[in-house]
Amino acid sequence: MQSNVGNVKKGSLYAFLQSNGAGGFASNAVKMAGKWVLIAVLLATVGKLLIEKGMAEENACGVLEKCWTSVTKDLKTVST
Repeated sequence: MQSNVGNVKKGSLYAFLQSNGAGGFASNAVKMAGKWVLIAVLLATVGKLLIEKGMAEENACGVLEKCWTSVTKDLKTVST
């Protein structure tokens, strides 16, 4: 993914996630926010990147909806 993004601005979400990923940020995010929120944030980030790279918003929405459905169909919901 990084090769598609290219240079990113200091302080951007992608730069933050990249620099903190090796330090266990993703693991802590899953524990603190839950897998659903993490998936939603990652998809929102990908959508933003797709639109910034020139993909039409309606096309990006279709791609992200397919990704969400594909990723979440096998996840089990947590009963409260």
